[in-house]
Amino acid sequence: MTKKSGYNFNNLTKTQQNCLSLIESLGIYELRALARIFGGNSPTTMKRNDHIQTIMDKIVSGEDIRPIPLRQGRPYKELTNIQGILDELSHIAGRDYSLQANKTPESTVFKKKITFKQPVDSVLTQKLFPIRAKGIINESYDGNFYFYNQFNARYILVAESQKVHLQPFDFVEGTAVLMNDSDYVLENLEKINFQSAETYSAIENPYKSVTASQIATICDKQVVLGNRYVVCDTNLTQDASKFAEIVNQLKNHGIFTIAIVPNIMEEDVLTLQSIGFDSLVMSKYEDSCEDVYINLMLAKENIKKLQNLGTNLAIFVQDAVTLANNVDCCAKLSLRNAIGHTDESVSLIKDLVLSAKAGEEDKHSTLFVCYDQTDLNDQLFVSNIFKVSKKIDF
Repeated sequence: MTKKSGYNFNNLTKTQQNCLSLIESLGIYELRALARIFGGNSPTTMKRNDHIQTIMDKIVSGEDIRPIPLRQGRPYKELTNIQGILDELSHIAGRDYSLQANKTPESTVFKKKITFKQPVDSVLTQKLFPIRAKGIINESYDGNFYFYNQFNARYILVAESQKVHLQPFDFVEGTAVLMNDSDYVLENLEKINFQSAETYSAIENPYKSVTASQIATICDKQVVLGNRYVVCDTNLTQDASKFAEIVNQLKNHGIFTIAIVPNIMEEDVLTLQSIGFDSLVMSKYEDSCEDVYINLMLAKENIKKLQNLGTNLAIFVQDAVTLANNVDCCAKLSLRNAIGHTDESVSLIKDLVLSAKAGEEDKHSTLFVCYDQTDLNDQLFVSNIFKVSKKIDF
């Protein structure tokens, strides 16, 4: 007589069936460790089938695994072979379930050595020279919140009174004022993650993955929202008017737009800003590799946060090869793999590609990668972007 499994998964895809087969082959201690990583609340008391249910529920839903929470009691012991199991599961599922992916974002983002002078009351109370300010919150070594102002490329300090409303990787908009002879502080917080700061709700409404099917007509092209697209021989600065129209039409569909652009010359900054992206994560030509890496990491974490809030996005990436090369430079002690890049750059490029997704309740994030023919000489671009994306010509 065949023993019943005690759990039931209907209509699994081939990939999900292969994941289930791997999980069913594991011993109880491996299942406990894996269930903890995938969010099980009581892995030492759950039965074997319960562990499998926990893990498969997460895989089928398409959700990312979250950092293992700190708990009181007996310390958690990581099995020596668990990384190999996660690597194999990641390979089968096409997602990153590694222990590195399970660490907190703060541990993977550079904390820049940003210093601000002390505020001067006589200057601060006058609210001198107010400027528009928006950017992604980062945290400095000394615990200050700050962001790189996408309007004028200045670092803006977040006042302690504003910090209580914010977390790292939030996207903020407001007004900043001079607080001493050179530094600016955020004086009026207007929006958090594209929502009004007064009514902002951080209640999670994450994507539950579905096949992308919702279609929007953008500049006479049928765009499947939630898909990945490559746009050949285009440049955001050289084709600014065309992309301004694309962005405007996306906004008319209630879609927020984000652009990640490295290697921008000073004379092209205003042109790029004129396109009208809701968030423009831009690195200038003279910026260091570390600056480019930090900007990419901040953009990635902010996109994840926005998606976890259920926000509809259109993400534009230009010069992905330059992004990868800058990550390689920062990870200079890492070995290059078979496609000529470090594992860090491959992982980050894959994270960008996987940011394109569709969810229930008409949620979606659509990716547009602009490229030219020289990018086709890079194996990372060809293998991990070009071959898994649809071509579109606006």
